Amino acid sequence: MSWLWSSATYPVMASSPMRRLRKTGAVDQDGNVVTIPRLPSVAGSNKPPGWNRWSPAEKAEHLLGLSLDRMHEYLSWPADELDPYRLAAQTQVIRVVVMVAAKVGGEAARERDRERILSEMMRREFGDDPSDRTGKNRPRAEGR
Repeated sequence: MSWLWSSATYPVMASSPMRRLRKTGAVDQDGNVVTIPRLPSVAGSNKPPGWNRWSPAEKAEHLLGLSLDRMHEYLSWPADELDPYRLAAQTQVIRVVVMVAAKVGGEAARERDRERILSEMMRREFGDDPSDRTGKNRPRAEGR
């Protein structure tokens, strides 16, 4: 039975490539350590206070733990010339920026739809343009 537990029959599982990359570290030309951002959980009750009121830039900074300037620097690297460490860091920045931008775009589309639907309802119900709140163009009521 000892043959069941030998390493020759069961290959040793490699450690996480991301963990290994985080441990090795890489230094850019300025001497700054290139960090692969760890994403904190922001689902459900794990969101920081005021998360829903934060701007998209603040959300990206929180998620990546990087300033906007540092994110821009990561995104400016040519991807075909990067070592695995820098490529992983750049990929993580791209992923977060795209997800935050997609959510902002979705929120903007919902807001436009909301405004359009409200103006249609106002026009149908009251027969006026909601942008015209002066009352000058409203039909006069009978008996005046």
